[in-house]
Amino acid sequence: MAADLHLHSNYSDGNWTVVDIINYALNKRISHIAICDHDTISGLHDAITYANSKLKIIPAVEISSRHNLPVNATLDLHILGYFIDCNNENLLNVLANQRLARYNQSKSILDNIQARNSDIKINIDTLTNLKQGYSIGTAHLTKAILKLRPELNLTAIWNEFISNNSNYFVQRQMLSTLEAIQIINEANGIAILAHPGHLGKTLKDILPILIKHGLAGIEVFHPSHNQYLSNYYLKLTQEYNLLVTGGSDCHGPYAEFPPSLGNIILNDNYFQKILNQKF
Repeated sequence: MAADLHLHSNYSDGNWTVVDIINYALNKRISHIAICDHDTISGLHDAITYANSKLKIIPAVEISSRHNLPVNATLDLHILGYFIDCNNENLLNVLANQRLARYNQSKSILDNIQARNSDIKINIDTLTNLKQGYSIGTAHLTKAILKLRPELNLTAIWNEFISNNSNYFVQRQMLSTLEAIQIINEANGIAILAHPGHLGKTLKDILPILIKHGLAGIEVFHPSHNQYLSNYYLKLTQEYNLLVTGGSDCHGPYAEFPPSLGNIILNDNYFQKILNQKF
């Protein structure tokens, strides 16, 4: 088996259609993929239909969430849901609300940018189709601004206009992390903490409560993790008897960044444990 369990399509902030992803995965001899679009599963039907028997599509989603800490602080965490029931009504309603919150945040940031930058003329409604289940995010704004400011690169645009430290930033409303885990479990999915590299060793402080509410594993292998972090998270999965996942987090070819699909393949033993838990 060859599984890449973290990919994004143009239904969220990726540059590839689900057909592009599948064709590339086939060329790389990948056997299993999970398209984990942000707060949407609208591309899954097309992906499963097109893939047919050529490769396995794992129904998945990446839910944005905010975890409240005891000391009047919060952490933004992403929760991956694998093998979810794509027809679960509560999940679909929650994801629709999440997408609306994404739209409202992006519009507010754009309003702030345009109030002080008259040359940046962007219509938020042309960036994605909310009604068809596409999930808009700050990545869409970044790419749109890049077209108007070609002298800058993606990183410079992100830092100046989009990041949390930007003068234009507006915080997004989102689910609590415990709610996100619960919703995935209620949809018969497996809840996994995505790319916790930004937490460092502080992950261990919040892990027990996440597990208590149904977290099943950690995305140990991710391009943002160095070997030291991956080893540390691997030890945590052993200590707490959690599943191990990993994936490239490929968004397709992205300006100066080439596609990374298949760069991180989950070890067969780890993947089989996920399959054993579900089936």
